[in-house]
Amino acid sequence: GVTDVGQLYDLLVVSDREELKLLVGGTPAQPFFDEHNARMLDSIRSVTSSAVAALQHVAHQRAEPLSVRHWIRDGRGVLFIPVSRRTDRRAARQHLGLDAPGDLRDDERAGRLGRCGSSPMSSMRSGRSMD
Repeated sequence: GVTDVGQLYDLLVVSDREELKLLVGGTPAQPFFDEHNARMLDSIRSVTSSAVAALQHVAHQRAEPLSVRHWIRDGRGVLFIPVSRRTDRRAARQHLGLDAPGDLRDDERAGRLGRCGSSPMSSMRSGRSMD
């Protein structure tokens, strides 16, 4: 499979219809490449190209890829992660170890940011929520 972000961008945005058709053969995307679905495919590719536009810039990066999990584990450098109180984002925070179930406190419902530990960063490294 494709592991280079630049190649992925080219496949999604630059490649022609026939090249993509070969790649998606036998998948749920195959019907979009039928002749009678040409307009739908054009629409899908238009939305896809705007959604993945940032990939062309990521492809030019030469630094080590960012890993939030490694940053939390190693504790080197500075990283700011805006923490949302939205419940639909709680699963993502828990997956990163940034939120424990039941961490929301009454003062947060009033819109104030609670802190655990001596700083927001120590809170994140300890696996406790900054919410």
